[in-house]
Amino acid sequence: MPPVGTPFNDGFVKVIEDAVRINPSVHDGAVIFSRTDESDGYLLSSWSMRIVSNRSPVTPAPNVGSAHNSALALSMAPTVDLCVIISKAGMVLCENGLIKRTEIPPC
Repeated sequence: MPPVGTPFNDGFVKVIEDAVRINPSVHDGAVIFSRTDESDGYLLSSWSMRIVSNRSPVTPAPNVGSAHNSALALSMAPTVDLCVIISKAGMVLCENGLIKRTEIPPC
C-alpha cells in the first residue's frame, strides 16, 4: 500500500497519482481522510477501502452505482463529515445523506 499520513490539501492529486503508480488497484475503493478532533486537519488514513453503511438516505437518489450509493449513505453516519466521489466525470459531494454539490469539469 502507498504511504498514509499525508494532509488533505492542494497536493492531493499528486498523492493519488503517486499511489496509483505504486499500486494501480488503489483507485478501486475509498480513500479515507480522518482527524482526531474538529480543530485538526484531515490526514490520509487508509487506501482502497470498501465502504458499507446501514443508513438509508431520506431522499431517494437515482442508482448510479455502488460507490455513489455507499457514499450517500455513509455521509449520514454521525462521525462522518462528508463523502466525496472524485472521478473523470467530475465530483459529487455528499453530506448528511444529501447530494450537496456536483461539479462536472468543462469539456
